[in-house]
Amino acid sequence: MKKVTFLFCCVVVFVSQVISQEEFNLPDIRTFINKEKAVNIPHFSANQQTNKNNPNNNYNAGREINAIPQYLDSIYEYNQDNDLNYVYNYDQLNQLETEYVNYIFDGIQIPYLRIDYTYENDTLIKQKLYNAMDYSNLQWYPIFKAEFDYDNSNILETLTTHDWDDSLTILIPLEQFQYTYNDFGNYNNITVLSYDTSSATWNNAVFLVYGYDANQHLIEYINQEYDDLTSSWVNDFKCVSTYNTLGLKTEYIEYNFVSNSWIPSSKIEYTHNSQSRLNKELHYSWQTSSNSWNISSQTELYYDSFGNMLESLRSNWNTTSLDWKPDARTLRSYNSNYPFVDLVLPWHCFLFTFLWSNPIVPEPYYNFDMITPQYTSMLLIREYQRWDEDDSIWETREVKEYYYSDHITGTPNNDYTTELKIYPNPASDYVIIDIGNNSCEFELIDISGKVILSVIDSENKINIRSIPVGIYLYHVVIHNQEYKGKLVISR
Repeated sequence: MKKVTFLFCCVVVFVSQVISQEEFNLPDIRTFINKEKAVNIPHFSANQQTNKNNPNNNYNAGREINAIPQYLDSIYEYNQDNDLNYVYNYDQLNQLETEYVNYIFDGIQIPYLRIDYTYENDTLIKQKLYNAMDYSNLQWYPIFKAEFDYDNSNILETLTTHDWDDSLTILIPLEQFQYTYNDFGNYNNITVLSYDTSSATWNNAVFLVYGYDANQHLIEYINQEYDDLTSSWVNDFKCVSTYNTLGLKTEYIEYNFVSNSWIPSSKIEYTHNSQSRLNKELHYSWQTSSNSWNISSQTELYYDSFGNMLESLRSNWNTTSLDWKPDARTLRSYNSNYPFVDLVLPWHCFLFTFLWSNPIVPEPYYNFDMITPQYTSMLLIREYQRWDEDDSIWETREVKEYYYSDHITGTPNNDYTTELKIYPNPASDYVIIDIGNNSCEFELIDISGKVILSVIDSENKINIRSIPVGIYLYHVVIHNQEYKGKLVISR
């Protein structure tokens, strides 16, 4: 089955010259989408924030809650293959509005992908539209679409995806997910249909069955595929989890259905520290010949006093020397002055950027309630390293840097009391600054921090025809009062 995948993306300054995908060796757009392995969460909108009033929220113990939330603005990713930059734009309700991703080659930032969000009743995500860049004319065109439909209680009923057809030059249906829930609001079943373009009909593809214990812990998940020959659902694989009396997962086993029997394939055992945080995973593989589990690897997790994961260390079991050999580790640093409740994050960053314990179900069928974040503060840097056995050193393979802002355009002083407005945004030829009879200083800054336009004028209309298409920061000063924000230039 071809699984639906959603990703987290970013924005950077567009290059003005015509470029080609082949010139910079950019990956295929669908390969990139699949690689990101993001998911659909029906119970949440596109951004994920922690409820300050949630009695189960202990992220903020001993720390003062700040008045101004911090928005994740962008992520810079440096790796051995290609460098990337991710930028997130939010609407007035703090919901994710647009995401972009750009590749960076020799300091040139190449626009690659854009995702636009629309909402229903202000908070329910209605559509995610993926757009790829046409480098012949520097215009975006649709490549993938996901549509969300809800019942009268605002519970997700169906998710329908569409894929771009190059020959027809339109988006055509691809898959549909139909959700049902139990009395506690957890998944009961998910039916996945695939679209047959030749007959223009939806056909059965996958059926997902969820089972829970008395405390609504997900203890079993069964994946079935549709057999056209017998017109029936056939078992494919299942995942089984067990929990301790505190509701913490202690074991996770995957089975494959072979010759009418469930055969184990892999197992993970979990241990937790005194703060109920996961501190070790032991991974096993099933050996059919001996009918037993063989240990293969372990992951050790280390935290600071606030519960932020500082390091995750993976080691492999050496069957010759009978000891653990380091393999990979991830290091993280934080700003603990900003607890989790102060952060406005895209929900997919909450899931994938900050690592969680292995969930029981594969994408895109996660039950969000089963996932526990392993950070409580503002993440600043995430560094992934591999162990070099020959030189006995850790080699850095990937670094991600996270940037935030408070999205405050400035607090008006006594000399200027009207909220600053800059429009149109996006703009093409000019922007108008609503400054009344005042004069202002206006600067336009690219993603590298370079001032590319500076104007001191009493006129409120500023010409931007010479500025390349892209996303910029603006800086406006009126009567010593500063205003900052983002300006999109598109043509």
